[in-house]
Amino acid sequence: MKSLMKLRSNLVLAKIALTVLIISGGFLTWGGDTSRALGGPPESWVCFPTCSTVDGRFMSMAGANTSSLSGQVITVGVSAPYSPTVSEVFVDIFDGNATGQWDPMPAPSLTFELFADPLGDGTGASVPSNLVTTWSGATMPDNAWAALPSVINIPAAQQCSTCAYKYLLKISTSDVVSTGNNAFKIRTSGTIGVKAQTFAFIGAMSTLADFNAIYPTLNVPAVLGGNFTTLANTNYDGSWEFSFYPGASPPSISGTATSTLGTATV
Repeated sequence: MKSLMKLRSNLVLAKIALTVLIISGGFLTWGGDTSRALGGPPESWVCFPTCSTVDGRFMSMAGANTSSLSGQVITVGVSAPYSPTVSEVFVDIFDGNATGQWDPMPAPSLTFELFADPLGDGTGASVPSNLVTTWSGATMPDNAWAALPSVINIPAAQQCSTCAYKYLLKISTSDVVSTGNNAFKIRTSGTIGVKAQTFAFIGAMSTLADFNAIYPTLNVPAVLGGNFTTLANTNYDGSWEFSFYPGASPPSISGTATSTLGTATV
């Protein structure tokens, strides 16, 4: 059974609204598109948390020098159905770098590692030979999708010759100095699944460029003068939507949102 969970935060105007989400049992999941030609990008992407480049909704990883419950590792499952005509899967990162727009400075540098994970339970990452490729966030563009090359599906990612290809994307940082947080998004041509773990997501808004993206008709002089009408047109209304399969037992999901305006439980 597939259920829909919708989280809404009232901290819409906060400079930063960082939420730590704890998932116990079940997992978040998004379905993918498979109708495409070999060698070409998908006709539609599956993204986490969203595909929009202007809505301020991001996954987030805080630097080790910051007090956070989310830790320094996030794992995301990626799978692609077996097909005799499509032998690749696309995985891409938005704003994977640690500077510029969306990333409160100083943000930690990230490493993205893709492992074959045939059982789809995360154990594939414990086998060194299962490492398929590594991407450095330092080489990724600011405020843009990285347009990473496709990943050729390999037998090590399957349980059987006609089974789906399953991978684990591990996002981590070894930065022990940064006090900021790195905001990023993930998209794929397959399916995304987030297993039970603690991770953070954020309504990022830390630079003037962020404000202009989220409030496209923003008039700064008017706002400073007390006229807030130009804030009515926004790409971020404070809501978040996650779909999940509860599995054999009901999932336990909790979160805490913190911002410059205070703390709220979701």
